[in-house]
Amino acid sequence: MSDINFKDFIQDLESINKTNNISIKVPTSSKNLKFKLISVAQHKELLKSAFEGYEGVIRSNVIFNDIITSSCESEYEFSLLDRAPILLKLREASIGGDVTINNEKYNIADLAEQTDKFDEQNVREYNGIEVVLKVPTLARDTKVSEKVISEFHKLSDADKETESINLVLSYEIIKFIESVKLNDSIFAFDEYNLYECKKLVDALPLKLNNMIIEFITSFRDHENGSLTFNDGTILEIDASFLSSE
Repeated sequence: MSDINFKDFIQDLESINKTNNISIKVPTSSKNLKFKLISVAQHKELLKSAFEGYEGVIRSNVIFNDIITSSCESEYEFSLLDRAPILLKLREASIGGDVTINNEKYNIADLAEQTDKFDEQNVREYNGIEVVLKVPTLARDTKVSEKVISEFHKLSDADKETESINLVLSYEIIKFIESVKLNDSIFAFDEYNLYECKKLVDALPLKLNNMIIEFITSFRDHENGSLTFNDGTILEIDASFLSSE
């Protein structure tokens, strides 16, 4: 066996990983930011989420958010608008651009660069109620996602089959609401706990609720624009995102 100091060897490896970074253009920023490449530990956490059902789908979002925020060498309040473009660049630099989707080979470099802008803040009004909508930050997305996971734990196995979709949809709506105004009263979602936000969302008129869902759908369509190959195939950002096969 070679005469090496194991502790020093590990520290040398970690030192290399810390300096192994790339510069990525952040859509909501006017400049490029430096990011460390994706680690083995982060990949393992993502793979584990693949075996956790609905909860795993939500937890993978939290893991992706953490990959972005913990890997960035600068402090920055990232938006969900930043997530897909950053993850694509990190994935390509960390393990390569080749991906297999439905037994077909693709390469991330073939994805069209997204040039259209999304109006990240919008207002919807109905019957005297004004709702200000905004694409959430990654911090907000993580906070709400972690609340969803905690609510999953409270459900029985039977209820998980019937309540999971409703639970996810309710909290997805909460992510995108900045405030609700009625008469002279304004309910700013950041100033209240998520339980209170959910109670308010459940009390909104159905028509207004549908308007909010339309905004969220428009954002998801925009996000998918940067993940769609020429033949219409979409590269999903899920637990398999870091696998080439």
